[in-house]
Amino acid sequence: MNWFEEADKSSAAILEKIYNHPFIQDLQSGTLDKDIFQYYMEQDAVYLKGFAKVLQKIAENLPNEKDTFSYAKFSENAIAAEQSLHSNYITHKEIQAQPACHHYLLFLQHHLSQLENALAAVLPCFVVYEKVGNYILKHTDLEGHPYASWIQLYGGEEFSLSVQEAIRITNQYAHLNGSMKEIYLQGCELEYLFWDGAYKKLRWIKTS
Repeated sequence: MNWFEEADKSSAAILEKIYNHPFIQDLQSGTLDKDIFQYYMEQDAVYLKGFAKVLQKIAENLPNEKDTFSYAKFSENAIAAEQSLHSNYITHKEIQAQPACHHYLLFLQHHLSQLENALAAVLPCFVVYEKVGNYILKHTDLEGHPYASWIQLYGGEEFSLSVQEAIRITNQYAHLNGSMKEIYLQGCELEYLFWDGAYKKLRWIKTS
């Protein structure tokens, strides 16, 4: 069993909580409140902007040319996705990172100082989204589904190839640091909290 297979097995309980979260269940059935989805898309755009910067930094630190190219491409894809969200879902320019998004980005930035930790920290964003996309595809009919385009994006073959490449690269560094699995699991929990924050439309408490 390689590093990812072990980490993936350990994340099963977190994934089960994600699958059963009301956000995912309502997204699957097509009954998710449009305001909740809008909040989610706005926060995802903020997240992807920061995520792209982290991916680019990882690309710059990877010693292998092929791996560098892969992560640079991941960064470009994240930027393109963020721009697409802005053009399709965001009507005002300034969107503030709310608590779940803010904490997730801080987590990624915190682990940038060590390459192997950074790889483990960003991997849940690849793996969890693929798993959620495939889970929803397996349990729903997309014909006439209001969120079909989102579901197809993360349950599609192209995204799956990116996920497998990210896993391959991360596995290469697993022998360097015993804390990588813990970091990966923390990232999976932050994915859960991102959806939970979106469902609750969680915002900073106004002090004035």
